[in-house]
Amino acid sequence: MRPGPGSTDRGPRTAHLAQAREAVRAYTAAAYSGRDEEAQQLLDAFSVSARALHVSGPARTWREQSATARASVHTVTALRATATAGAEDSVDVLPDPERLHARSAYLATRDAQLRLQHHALGRLAAPVPLPGGLPEELHEVAAHGMQRRLAEAFGSPERARHVIDGRITYHQQQSGGQQESAAEAAAEAALLTAARATLDAQPALAAYALLDEVVIARRVDRIMSAPVPTPAYKPPSPAERERRIQAQPPASSPEPGPGAGSGRVYRVD
Repeated sequence: MRPGPGSTDRGPRTAHLAQAREAVRAYTAAAYSGRDEEAQQLLDAFSVSARALHVSGPARTWREQSATARASVHTVTALRATATAGAEDSVDVLPDPERLHARSAYLATRDAQLRLQHHALGRLAAPVPLPGGLPEELHEVAAHGMQRRLAEAFGSPERARHVIDGRITYHQQQSGGQQESAAEAAAEAALLTAARATLDAQPALAAYALLDEVVIARRVDRIMSAPVPTPAYKPPSPAERERRIQAQPPASSPEPGPGAGSGRVYRVD
């Protein structure tokens, strides 16, 4: 039998669906048999894009261990809480809607960015072990998922490495100050060093290539510059014209003229 259109994409898609079914079966079996820890491991290992409203397990772990992450979250939370509260103490009861929207949009974006970064750093600093008994293909899927989380949070694994190196250097410089702050800086540097070690051990996968800004810009330019074809006018067929005529509502009767009620009959042609 000759393959139909688009059949070349069915092989990888079928394989991906089979892998997804295996992961779902493993999670369902763990969740409904009381193995909550194993179910959570599967959720953290095969997590979807970090756009959920709740904080993921790796992000929560990173915030518990990183004082800098906790400070960033507290700052954004405080700013979001006071974004609209300032109008109560202001002389102007109604704040500027454009400024209010810009501030709210920025804080929401910053909060989402922190979730992405903390999720990726948490998975690097404390890699989630996969439960035993999973097919070998699912291990590769989890590795691709790690690459995608890095691409969402930092743009690419290379940029994540630059960011982590910069933070390590900063905290190492701060470790020579006061005793309490020096201890926190040293702990932060050690945490980032562990994340960097896991990042260096990651296999070189091209899962993040689709998120490259150069490729995206080229695609957008190509789509925006492409001419939009105008469909040629095709007159309706006699049957379609007759159907439209029959579908029209009946003409309404004319309103009574000046002689209405006088007993005269007016002829309407």
